[in-house]
Amino acid sequence: MINQKELKRLLCKKLFGTLTQAENDVINEWRTLSSGNEELYAKMSSPEFIGRAITEQKKEDALASFNKMKPRMKRRHRLSVKHLYYTVATCAAVTAVVFFTVSRQTDNYVMKAGSRKAILCTPDGKNTDISDKDTYTLKTLPSADSASSTTDSFYTMIVPKGGEYTLTLEDQTAIHVNANSSLAIPANFSEENRTVSITGEAYFDVYKNPEHPFIVETEKATIKVLGTSFNVKNHKDEKYMVVTLEEGNIEISSPIRNETLMPGEQATVFENGNIEKTKLETLTDCAWHKERIIYENKPLCEILDDLGMWYDFETEYEDEGLRNLRFSMDIERSANFNDIAELLERLNKIKIKVKKNKCEVMRL
Repeated sequence: MINQKELKRLLCKKLFGTLTQAENDVINEWRTLSSGNEELYAKMSSPEFIGRAITEQKKEDALASFNKMKPRMKRRHRLSVKHLYYTVATCAAVTAVVFFTVSRQTDNYVMKAGSRKAILCTPDGKNTDISDKDTYTLKTLPSADSASSTTDSFYTMIVPKGGEYTLTLEDQTAIHVNANSSLAIPANFSEENRTVSITGEAYFDVYKNPEHPFIVETEKATIKVLGTSFNVKNHKDEKYMVVTLEEGNIEISSPIRNETLMPGEQATVFENGNIEKTKLETLTDCAWHKERIIYENKPLCEILDDLGMWYDFETEYEDEGLRNLRFSMDIERSANFNDIAELLERLNKIKIKVKKNKCEVMRL
């Protein structure tokens, strides 16, 4: 006779794809023992149960349950593109993680994920589409008679909505630039002069050179780096910049404050120069660099604004109340947005209409 603790363990194994056929048979046998068992199993697996759980007042419980599962998420292999989940807490404090296999109706426009896209603007004014190259190594050391050797000229890499690109500099620093972002590199960039600027989002894997620190400049703060892996999110229309450190250490300087970050810390830099530092699990904010998209208890408006840059769409809401519905999810970055839309619909009984470059959110 399987008890509740054992059932929970087996369901977790099923979640992570490690359940054996014999263990699956145990679950199926337990389901047939009584109508109550089958009803409980069906309840925990139903979209309706998930939808009700999201609207409960105890959102803190759901988030706590999600946080407990994160260490196990990190050890998982890549999921199938169509495997999506939401974590909730029941009133009996039983954590339920439910997978949905999405097969969305084909009558809507299919919105595919972004891809490798970038334009390189050179100091002499030429624009080159480098999207067809897997990566690009920028050669900046100028010749003696080159106009690009001046200190006020730059190479600029522009990554549009629906794009991403990885640029390698001459010092072997790799910069993964996210959608709707631009990276400026001085024409006289060298091992001795390692300064760049970013607008938008980028993940930096900086080559270590203690004698010549790497500098990232933004309008809100300057980041001084030795040899480090970190993420910077600094979009023009956002009131703050977020820097998340995975490895090494960095110094952040605003007009009014300096902070040093250690691995597992994040700094939020506000327009007034104030810096707030917190400890966190870096997986969430750096997930895009690892080909995943992860949100933890985020408002729908923030999720769709972020996804809109990767899938290249704008969002319209039937009413303002829809903007503040909260969700958590972990998806592959290569998934079609239609799959994500269906997941959101199941979780909170909303309707999402997908059109070319547009997402319409409505109440059922």
